[in-house]
Amino acid sequence: MPDQPTRLAPIMLRCETTVNGQTVTAQDTVSRHIWDECEEEYREYLRAHLRAKLGAFIMERLAPEVTVHEEGPVGEELWARLIDGHPTTED
Repeated sequence: MPDQPTRLAPIMLRCETTVNGQTVTAQDTVSRHIWDECEEEYREYLRAHLRAKLGAFIMERLAPEVTVHEEGPVGEELWARLIDGHPTTED
């Protein structure tokens, strides 16, 4: 079939790390055409997205406890500094 264009396999992006002795992997596929035609900034976005996907999966599996710290009321001087955009600590 000489009239058909050559089809190239998609690009496979893979990211893995080891957590608590277990290897955890995330992967995505990207069209070869998109990969070949996109700017490097978009490729880096795809890589960052895959790392975020892996991180979310790890955090979901580990399910660390979330603690809530409720402090007492904020004093007027500190509140004024926060509102005015001043630092809350002295240099």
